[in-house]
Amino acid sequence: MKKNIGNTEKVIRITAGIILIGISIFIPFTSTWFRLVTAAIGGIFFGTGLFSYCPLWKALGLNTSREQQT
Repeated sequence: MKKNIGNTEKVIRITAGIILIGISIFIPFTSTWFRLVTAAIGGIFFGTGLFSYCPLWKALGLNTSREQQT
């Protein structure tokens, strides 16, 4: 699994993931489905940022990492 996410995108994804997970936990007046979907999307953002790899970017042939592709 090669890195395909650059540092700037990594920081943005991790931050967005933490915010979305926080919203799903700390905003009680929303519906259960909204909270689950928000937590799932936040988890995906956090995970892809943490590992610097996005399967969707790979499928689309995108790479924002500065590492050379071989």
